[in-house]
Amino acid sequence: MYYFYLAPPRFRKVMFVLRDVSEKRGSSLAEYYVRNYQHLIPKDVEILEYDNDSGKVVAIER
Repeated sequence: MYYFYLAPPRFRKVMFVLRDVSEKRGSSLAEYYVRNYQHLIPKDVEILEYDNDSGKVVAIER
């Protein structure tokens, strides 16, 4: 996330994550990261999750 803070504001900032669901927690890696580390994510960063099985990309809401 530190690199996103360093990138110029005119850039589109996207964190692209492969969907991986934890059976123990019942949530994906990206959802877990946003839930627990939201305070570290800059406001202008988009978090997108790619599901390899369905081929769909989903934006993770904050």
